[in-house]
Amino acid sequence: MINIKDILCYLELLLLIILISIYNTNITSNIKKDLKIKKTIIIEQKKVNKQIEKEIINEEINNQTTNFQTENTTIQANQEQETNIINNEININQNNNESSFARLYINNYNVALYDYNVYTTSNLDLQTIVNNPDSAAYYNNYNKTVIADHNYQGFNILIYLEIGATSQIIQNNGQTTTYKMIYKSKGTNTGPDLIDTNNNSFFDMQSDLIMYTCYDNGIMVTLWIKE
Repeated sequence: MINIKDILCYLELLLLIILISIYNTNITSNIKKDLKIKKTIIIEQKKVNKQIEKEIINEEINNQTTNFQTENTTIQANQEQETNIINNEININQNNNESSFARLYINNYNVALYDYNVYTTSNLDLQTIVNNPDSAAYYNNYNKTVIADHNYQGFNILIYLEIGATSQIIQNNGQTTTYKMIYKSKGTNTGPDLIDTNNNSFFDMQSDLIMYTCYDNGIMVTLWIKE
């Protein structure tokens, strides 16, 4: 005979199992939903991070470009300022009564010559002429023609010339005189005289032209004759 109590007990157990199954199913579903949401959040966060990194890189590139343009503009401004200073110096030199009358050519080097006679009063003294850019002093002393300039303005070419080298003086009117170097020696500028290491005056030596520049706590002197 069927016991009603046993049946009821069985039904209660079955109902409990069903409820537990439903509960577990809901929990699993919620966990999956949570995992899916977290995965979506992580993916979106990665996208945001990549976008932020891209914006940072672009900003750094823009900053570097701006800095380069600023530096380039500064360099160009400084170059223009230096050029203006040099041009002003040249203009000041040329606007004086002592104007360039010729250019000296030695190999690839050339410079404007400003005539200055040490026996006469001049608006430009000898030191001013050699100090100016693109300007060498041309004058007569002891019946010799002399050209002088600073070595750092390109006249150090004299130091490296060999005997037999040639030069040309081309005047503004087109007249050209060619010279050949016949002698070179270290010396001293005493003021009134140019002397070699044996105290011999270069003005007493054979030459049509004397060119000299600063060299090794003294001067380098070259003697030239017309060709």
